[in-house]
Amino acid sequence: MRQLHKDTVENVITERGEWSGFLASMPVNEAHIKGVWCFGIKCTIQSLEELEKTLERFKYHCRTDELEIPVSFFERSSNIRGF
Repeated sequence: MRQLHKDTVENVITERGEWSGFLASMPVNEAHIKGVWCFGIKCTIQSLEELEKTLERFKYHCRTDELEIPVSFFERSSNIRGF
């Protein structure tokens, strides 16, 4: 697993037409995504508009009144080209 920046995810969607990976609501160790205690959701996003809508919904469900929760992007290493 490899953590990605949002810009990288946007570039992958633009180049390939989709991105598949995991969204997590906090900085987590990759073991927390791969293991039994999966702290994330698996998704496939096919457009930049869908990415924004997915992030809005994800942040809404993970928010607190005081803090905006950061979203982390993870992808299996075999999906990454050129890294």
